[in-house]
Amino acid sequence: MPVTVIPKTGVNAAGLPAAQLVDVEGVFDTAFAGTATETTRAEAAEALLAPKASPTFTGTVTIPTGATIAGFATTASVSTAVATETTRAEAAEALLRAAAAGTYTFNQASPLAVWVINHSLGRFPSATVVDSSGNMVEGDVVYNSSNQVTLSFGGAFSGVAYLN
Repeated sequence: MPVTVIPKTGVNAAGLPAAQLVDVEGVFDTAFAGTATETTRAEAAEALLAPKASPTFTGTVTIPTGATIAGFATTASVSTAVATETTRAEAAEALLRAAAAGTYTFNQASPLAVWVINHSLGRFPSATVVDSSGNMVEGDVVYNSSNQVTLSFGGAFSGVAYLN
């Protein structure tokens, strides 16, 4: 049975333009005329819906005379929008993973003059050191391997080393 989309005019109770609503009440009244109870009408209406596990539209949509397809979503436009957003989301997630994987923060809680840092970055990162008072500190850097660096300072202090 074709389903007719009937734009309404005015404003609905939520304050939205009523033209965004679809009048299906008349369709159900026509389709289920003579159905005994509201429950059986609802069951009959639900039987017309696509299965929730695998929804597929199988009906025919008729657009009112004089209306255009502009503003109505087509399968192609929805598929393209979903694919584009999925691609953008995947790209953003990859950038976040790369950024997170590319840095390491080491917290030296007890004051020491030599900090040995195992970072597992698999490369030789630059190091920025900040003491517990918030001052940048310079020291000697020795790369023991692509996953370990030793920082040596003129005196013992606690702070944070940012590797990137």
